[in-house]
Amino acid sequence: MLLPFELRTAAHAMAAVRPAREALGGAVPAGVLVDMAARGAVDLSALESADYSRLLEEVGQAILATATPERTDRLFPDNVALMAGGAGGAAGQVSFGHGATGVLWALAEAGVEVPDELVDWLVRAVENSDGLGPGLFDGASGIALALDRLGRAEAAARLWGQVEQVPLVELGTGLADGLPGVGLALLERAPVRDVDALLARATAIGAELLDRLAVEDPWPGGPGLLHGGSGTALFLLHLYGLTEDEELLVGVERALQRDLAGLGLGPDGRRWNTTENSSVWTGTDGIVMVLHEAVKHLDVPWLQETHRSAAVATGRRLEHLPALFRARAGALMAYQTMHSESWTPSHERIALVRLHLGRLDLCGGRRHLHLTGEEVDERETGAAGHLLALAGLLGSGDRRVPFFW
Repeated sequence: MLLPFELRTAAHAMAAVRPAREALGGAVPAGVLVDMAARGAVDLSALESADYSRLLEEVGQAILATATPERTDRLFPDNVALMAGGAGGAAGQVSFGHGATGVLWALAEAGVEVPDELVDWLVRAVENSDGLGPGLFDGASGIALALDRLGRAEAAARLWGQVEQVPLVELGTGLADGLPGVGLALLERAPVRDVDALLARATAIGAELLDRLAVEDPWPGGPGLLHGGSGTALFLLHLYGLTEDEELLVGVERALQRDLAGLGLGPDGRRWNTTENSSVWTGTDGIVMVLHEAVKHLDVPWLQETHRSAAVATGRRLEHLPALFRARAGALMAYQTMHSESWTPSHERIALVRLHLGRLDLCGGRRHLHLTGEEVDERETGAAGHLLALAGLLGSGDRRVPFFW
């Protein structure tokens, strides 16, 4: 949904950079305009499609510039992590969610070359970490997934072995540290040396989750991907795509019903346009992205109705994008997801959000990519998460949103 006001605002932003383009002879020398956008000198709507890959590289290099491999306590500042706000648990500063692992993985996913020195730091830090749990965001499966992605198969294999030794009954039902997260890590794993063994493990995780779903509410946290039913639904959907076991779809419906009810979201559209707790990982944006995938397989009237109202509401939310970058980027990702498919040509996907890109303030008015030491909420996305969001919104070829499709 593009309102006249937004069209005028975007047109004004693009017009502001037109003299610069003309002064440069109509062409943009490598990195000049991109560097201006990354520094906040012009907004992202001033860029053209050909500039996007350079923008991702520029943001990636800014993140790499904050690395401190000479330190042993951390590799990156807290707010560079996927999820800002500090690292906790045994994994500490090496974790996927809050530490170096997630940052290096996000760089690789966005196509930014990661120096060997930084991967070496991660391998050493993991070897010196005691008591790692199996979780995706705070434990061994997330680190193993990233090490595979970074080309360190032997180090990854050792961690996968640790994860496989943990009895499933000891894992919780949250994506952050429980069964769905371990399952998603397995299904994202590449390369896979034993497909049958991996599928057997993932199927066992699915069966355990279905058993837990017999409990009235097996999720101890609030709604959302990380701690609620949506994370379970996301994993079960992927597993269904491999096994076509109809029982898994029963679990998907149950898990989504829990989260949607918890947020007061239903077919009447009530509260769909809320900006409160709207991030991908902990709020409504992630939930509707899972909902969009679920309705492709579940012909359930209430779910289909809710999906239709959500599709309208994601457009309505663009009228008043949330203040925080994490929520703005999530709102655009949710909108783009609800109105396109993974095979939709990239120029059509980008066209859905292009006139809103100027409202994604990379620098928060500080001109340096949110890399300062200001206080941040633990639910906020860090700079690596910003990079990942940009790669999803602006990427070429088939859309690739990690853990979704």
